[in-house]
Amino acid sequence: MRSRLITLIIVFCLTSSILIGRLFYLQIVRGEDYLSNYELQIRKEEEIPGTRGNIYDRNGNLLAYNELAYSVTIEDTLSSDYSTEERNKALNAILDRVLEIVESHGDSVIDSFGIILDSAGNYQFTQSSETQRLRFVADVYGKRTIDELSQEQQSMSAADIIHYLCTDSSYGYGLDDENLDPQYILKMINMRYAMNLNSYQQYMSTVLASDVSDETAAAIMENQDTLTGVDIEEDSLRRYTDGEYFSSIIGYTGQISQEEYDALDDSEKELYSLSDIVGKSGLEQTLDSVLQGKKGETTFYVDNLGKVTDTVSRTEPEAGNDVYLTIDKNLQESTYKLLEEKLAGIVLSKLRNVLNYDPESAGSASDLIIPVSDAYHAFIANRIIDDTHFGSEDAGPAEKAIYEAFQQKKTSTISQILTEMQNSNAAPYNELSEEMQDYMDYIS
Repeated sequence: MRSRLITLIIVFCLTSSILIGRLFYLQIVRGEDYLSNYELQIRKEEEIPGTRGNIYDRNGNLLAYNELAYSVTIEDTLSSDYSTEERNKALNAILDRVLEIVESHGDSVIDSFGIILDSAGNYQFTQSSETQRLRFVADVYGKRTIDELSQEQQSMSAADIIHYLCTDSSYGYGLDDENLDPQYILKMINMRYAMNLNSYQQYMSTVLASDVSDETAAAIMENQDTLTGVDIEEDSLRRYTDGEYFSSIIGYTGQISQEEYDALDDSEKELYSLSDIVGKSGLEQTLDSVLQGKKGETTFYVDNLGKVTDTVSRTEPEAGNDVYLTIDKNLQESTYKLLEEKLAGIVLSKLRNVLNYDPESAGSASDLIIPVSDAYHAFIANRIIDDTHFGSEDAGPAEKAIYEAFQQKKTSTISQILTEMQNSNAAPYNELSEEMQDYMDYIS
């Protein structure tokens, strides 16, 4: 009995020694290697967008369809150990190189940010209403509602927003807005802001440039070793046949906005993400749930370089439903042209070579005329005439004459305004000419 107990103790000690030795080898000797290998195998789930359905007329003529295109995308795969400054420096270097490659082949990066540069080189909001502007500012500051904005934030100008995004110590992009070219800054902010919108979804790729040429796609692929996280993805762009005649009916598509996403109910939010393309107006918007394709999904593992090491599963996306309308394509085009000719005839019959015209002076509606000044304004405001070309070297005689007259009028008007504003005995506002009142209203 005693010998059996001794044998059992010896076996137990040997087994324990082997187990302890193995644990020592795994945790102490090879622990760091195993930990690194574990950390480098990252499980990743990625959505595959479904193709939007086509739109046809009653006779099967194609009105809206999808076209294969290439997009430059980026995934933020930079190490989480980076400080804010290091992260900004690394990201900006990558995006700067992407911008250089894209523009060198005649393409352009995304331009979906809510601020643009006007003809004078000043930052301006693109929103058409104050509510939309405040909603945009709230998105920039990460606020769910407009009411959460402080008074200072609500009153910020477009230039203030740019300065905040460039220089803020916590959320800024590390851009020198004082010395860098404003156009360059705006392009960089467009890309960085788009990446921020996807920051809550790990490994969600962000589109940096859409519908790029084969040359751009090839150049990006050739430089992938230095462009961390940047890739070329196949995409589909919405195209319209004879859009001039059907745009008011079919509408158009675009990336879903934060406001549109927030308006969805919980069940709908599961079907959409902030990178999705949705209908913005017309039938594209009304029938979005019908046209929208069903997303697929792929699950796989990647290493620290973003290279796929193992694909776990893949669910193929499904195309959206095609829609057939009751309208006739040929009839719509013919009707549009007839209506256009009729309207042009009415405008021509009412057009008069008059600059100052008071509509109230007309005895009846049939006596109303269209002053030529209104026609000039419509030509320029609707970009039918490119006024930026008037001062070019290759401008025609008429363009040069108009440009010279404009410059003379501009010089004299500014002089009159300054004289009026600096005159201590200036006339009261109600005694000024209507033109001068407009200038004063604009300045104030």
